[in-house]
Parts: sequence; structure tokens; C-alpha cells
Amino acid sequence: MPSYTYGDGNVVAVPDTVITESCELREVVNNTLIIRPGAHVTALATINGMVLVEKDAVLEAHGPVGGTVHVHSGGSAVLHDRLGGTIHVARGGAATLAASAVALGTMDIDGLLTNEGVRGVQISGAGNVIDSPGATVRQPDETWADGTVVYRN
Repeated sequence: MPSYTYGDGNVVAVPDTVITESCELREVVNNTLIIRPGAHVTALATINGMVLVEKDAVLEAHGPVGGTVHVHSGGSAVLHDRLGGTIHVARGGAATLAASAVALGTMDIDGLLTNEGVRGVQISGAGNVIDSPGATVRQPDETWADGTVVYRN
């Protein structure tokens, strides 16, 4: 799933970042990040792009994530900062919004989402959402007639 950008007036494919071994990721990622089975990735920098956390893989993101996060069955993700996109948790997958996390985007949860931080109200799916003691479910500042929710600051 390459990402694309423009260079010299042409569309240029940007290869995915694929991680197969456990590591600390200290560089900003500006494309699709794929975490393969068995890898435990601690991301300390910003991730801008789609993230795929495969079976038996773990993502621990301490920096902001500006893209969609897909947690496959058997995978897990812990987000400690702002998630500026959608999160999809497949059946058998798990994601945690740590106490310092803010995720106000759409959430499609067929697995497990544990909220210890702040989450928005746009949730779909047949999974479980657990709001831990002290967690916040933030109501939108505005809801439009078409169902769009707006959060300010």
C-alpha cells in the first residue's frame, strides 16, 4: 500500500515503512507504517500516515499519530498522544488510549478498545469499548444535520 506524493510535477510512489523486528522508532514516519508479526515497536516520534499492526505485533505510540490505525486480530496498540485519524480494531485485536491520549476521530471497534484518556463519540462496530475510571468521553461542540461532529480545541 504505497503512499503517493508529488515531485517535479509527477505522482511519485513512496514505499511503505515495514518493521519486522522489535525496535524503538525515533524518526518521523510520513508514509504507511506496517508492523509485522512478532515485532514490538515503541514509536517516540510523530507518525503521519496509515498504520497497520498485524497479528502478534504491538505498537506503542508515544508521539502523535496523524492517520488511520488498523489493529488486526491478535495485534495490539497503545496510544499515548493525540490520534488525528480513524482507528479500526478487528475482532481479536486490542487498542488502549492511555491516560495522556486524545482520540476524537471515528472509531470502528470489532475487538477491544480501552479508554483511559479522552475519546470522541463516533463509535461503530460489534466490539467492546471500556471507559476506565477517570477517562473522558468528550461530547462534540457541534453536530451538523448530516451527522458530522465538530470538536474545537
